[in-house]
Amino acid sequence: MRQAFDNFRILKGYDLKITKSDTVRFQCHCFDEGCKWSMWASKCKNDLSFQINPHRCIPFSFEQRGRSMSTSWLIEYYTEIFMLQPTLRSRKLKRFIEKDHNYKSSLSIYTRVRAGALKAIIGDYKAQFGQIRDYLYEVYKQNPGTTVKVKITKVADDEHVFRFLYICPRPLKRGFLDRCRRVISLNAYFLKGPWNG
Repeated sequence: MRQAFDNFRILKGYDLKITKSDTVRFQCHCFDEGCKWSMWASKCKNDLSFQINPHRCIPFSFEQRGRSMSTSWLIEYYTEIFMLQPTLRSRKLKRFIEKDHNYKSSLSIYTRVRAGALKAIIGDYKAQFGQIRDYLYEVYKQNPGTTVKVKITKVADDEHVFRFLYICPRPLKRGFLDRCRRVISLNAYFLKGPWNG
């Protein structure tokens, strides 16, 4: 309900405020001068529908009053754009938002929106590093005889830092031994993201 309310308020441009919101009730009012519109919604036991009065006041002028947008709403609204353009920079995002919603804010807000959208798409880097052992176990389980090694350094009592990962699949080892060549080629992949290595 709150998400639908934010979409309606921001995209339509009405000066609406929530006056009551909990798990069973939702109430909001229009704060535009001369408008008496309000909305009250409550959970029905046997029916999920409810009636809302149409809003008839004129959307407020964005030149006179700033449009209120939360960072979480902007992240959810622009996540799809970052799926198509993951390299989109904060300054270009700023131009997108100003054009779409006539909303101006500091560059730090747009940087947080960008970071939040990418986190929603890619996931939490730290959480992904925490799944390395599970990943290696699955690799070994599906390819018995595969060599898997991971190097982790302990930096605190309950904190470990990932250093490197080595995987040599069994078919690759067997093929190398069967057709051993004099020239050995080594390959390495480097991490890209918040922590380069």
